[in-house]
Amino acid sequence: SRNGGKSWQETAPEIQSPILSLVAFEDDMLVATESGQVLRVSPENDAITTLFESDNAINALARSPKNQLAILDDATILVSHDSGQSWAPTHTQVEDATTLTWATKKMIIVGNLNGVLATVFVD
Repeated sequence: SRNGGKSWQETAPEIQSPILSLVAFEDDMLVATESGQVLRVSPENDAITTLFESDNAINALARSPKNQLAILDDATILVSHDSGQSWAPTHTQVEDATTLTWATKKMIIVGNLNGVLATVFVD
C-alpha cells in the first residue's frame, strides 16, 4: 500500500516460498523465506535482490535502529553491518529459536514461544 492502507497491490509475485519474516528497510522490504533466502524487494521498480542464501529456513529477520540486520539461520545468528552485503555469524548458537530482535545497537535478544533463550552481544 502506498496510501496508508486504503488500497493494496501485489508486489514480488515470483516469491514462491512461504515468507517467515518481513522487515521494512529504507524504501524496500526485506523478506526471510522458508527456502533459506533473504530477499530485498523494491516495490518502486519491482526488483528483487538476494542478500543471503542458506540450506535452512530463515526463521527470523530483524533490523536495528542503526540499520544493522540480523537473521536466524537454523541455530546460527548472523549479522550484517552493511545492508546485507556481507554476513558474519555471532559466537552464540541457539537451538529451537524462532524469533530475534535488536535490544540495543550491540545486543540481540533471541527467543521462542517459551520465552527468551539467549542474549547475544554483537561486535
